[in-house]
Amino acid sequence: MRSVGEFAEKEKALQFGTYLATQGIENEIRKDGADLWGVWVYQEAHVETARTDFNLYRENPQHPKFKIALKHDTLLGKIPAKKENTSPPANDNVIDMRERWASGRIGGDTYLTKMVIIACVVTFIYTEYIDQHNAVFNLLRTSYRMISAGEIWRFVTPIFWHGDVFHILFNMYWLHHFGGMIEVLKGKRFYLMLMLSAAIISNFGQYFLVGPYFGGMSGVVYGLFGFIWMKSRFEPFSGFFIDKVLVILMMGWFVACFVGIIPNVANWAHGFGLLVGVVFGYAPTAWRKRK
Repeated sequence: MRSVGEFAEKEKALQFGTYLATQGIENEIRKDGADLWGVWVYQEAHVETARTDFNLYRENPQHPKFKIALKHDTLLGKIPAKKENTSPPANDNVIDMRERWASGRIGGDTYLTKMVIIACVVTFIYTEYIDQHNAVFNLLRTSYRMISAGEIWRFVTPIFWHGDVFHILFNMYWLHHFGGMIEVLKGKRFYLMLMLSAAIISNFGQYFLVGPYFGGMSGVVYGLFGFIWMKSRFEPFSGFFIDKVLVILMMGWFVACFVGIIPNVANWAHGFGLLVGVVFGYAPTAWRKRK
């Protein structure tokens, strides 16, 4: 482990450590003296790059390349000290940026996620309390015959319809949690492509195997979950993180629905959506392993 520089302010050290983590550079923040916070890099191969970036950051912390670090909320409480061969400092004085970056909340612009949530909520209110003849549901549901006639929105629109309050609250919570993370870290273009892919494939999987009377964002949610799960598992320094307990919760819910413990669920939409997310998340890793 090598030091690449020191900051007088803890916040700047955390922001720079976060930036290094986004670049795949493992690092740790240590209080090296009474008033200084040092940035320590784990791998020797990364030291020169980290020092170059440190000098640039010290001169211009607002430089565009550090934008994601400035957006990320790094002040999230204590991280346990990493055990070293030397005498370990107090827990308060060591911050492992690998864990901090992975467990941090994602800040930044998530207006696409918010727009989708608003669209779902407005659709739910209208269909649940105003539309007494299911006209909107019939307009949104998947129909191969109607799509063949040119109504191509039906590839996607079933995701906006939800059948009850629990259904929409569950889906909107996880859309905000998973979708916001992907929107910030991968950008809106990729995020939109992933959402549309998960929506189309999960909708048609459910349609062809069961029928047209279903709806909800669950297939997309499982697609987003699957993507983050793979990134967290195989690319831990991509910035994506998902707790193991949450993985167990999501997969436990998936199984409980599929075996019928929780009835009236579009299980095939869940399955196809999850498959899309896993493929999107793991494909880059699989490609690299071929080389």
